[in-house]
Formats: sequence, structure tokens, C-alpha cells
Amino acid sequence: MPAVQAHIYEIFQQYSRLYQLRNSVDGQLTPQQQREWVEVTFTLDSIFSGLYRPEMTTDDLPTTSPAMLRSKVPVDFLRIPTDADVLCETRNNFFSGKFQDISVGGAYVHSPIPFRVDSTVRLTFCTFREHQPLEIEGRIAWSNPGGVRKNDFLEGAGIQFMNCDQTQTGQIQDYVYELVEDTLSRAHLI
Repeated sequence: MPAVQAHIYEIFQQYSRLYQLRNSVDGQLTPQQQREWVEVTFTLDSIFSGLYRPEMTTDDLPTTSPAMLRSKVPVDFLRIPTDADVLCETRNNFFSGKFQDISVGGAYVHSPIPFRVDSTVRLTFCTFREHQPLEIEGRIAWSNPGGVRKNDFLEGAGIQFMNCDQTQTGQIQDYVYELVEDTLSRAHLI
């Protein structure tokens, strides 16, 4: 496997390991672990923003398949930036929004329409490969009216996916992998 690809896989694996560790210790990492966390999240941000451009030799030319990528890159805790359209339906409203990021367990939806914390929402969106839109039920985990709570997010809400069956969970995981594959492919990293 080319050295650059091996390095990319290590970044994703390190992120997953540190994410799990952070959650198991309520975010209280050692100073060394905190430095690693900052470095790995910075590297992932630069990969997804298109700024990551490692020096490559001809030995580093991408040779991976999607199956190999999926066996090497854990995505259970990974939040992938995206700009996909999503329809949102609450008990009182029906409106469109944009995913700002998505993971296997939830998403951040940008919308000027306010979300009420702990209310339910039905999200409908298209993935790259599915012909039918995917419909997911979610719970508003937190709200960010006017971008006040988290400055790096536009106004909207963090939504936790709920009551997903095995097929829906698999479709979401496939979509997350598709976003990772698309990003790494455009950067010629796979």
C-alpha cells in the first residue's frame, strides 16, 4: 500500500481511537492526547476542506478500492462535512435545509427555521447511489439559533437519528463512506 494512503488510513483510525477515548473520560484527555486530538482533527479538517496536499512520489499513486477503504477507515464517530439538501418535517412545519455535516448517528442541519430541542423531525434526503430518497426520524439534540451556541455553525440544529432500522443505518453508513471516498478521490489520496 502506498505510504500516503497508509498515512490517511492511520489518521482516520487515530481520530476514531481518540474520539472513543474522549467520550470514555468525559473529554478529559491527557495533555499529550489533547495535542494528538488537535493535530488529527486539524488534519481531517484540512482533508475535507481540500487543503491537505501531501508530497507524493510515483510509488504513492492511489491503488485502493472502495472495499479496502471501508475495511481501513472507521466512520462510526466521524462527522463528514457536506452541503446536501434536506427536507425537514416537524409536527408544525415543513421546510428545506442543508446538511452542514453528517455522521452515522446524526447530522447538523442548517436552517433559519427554529428547531425546538427534544422535538422530533423527519429528514428526507438523497444519497449518491440510492434512487429513492432516504427518510430518517430524528430528535433535535441541540439548537443553534442565529449561530449563537456554536459560532462555526450556521443557524440550525444538531439532530440525532432515531428508530433507524438496519437498512436505514446501512444506507446512512454507505452515504458517509461515499462522502469520504469522494473527498479522498478528488484530492487524489485514494
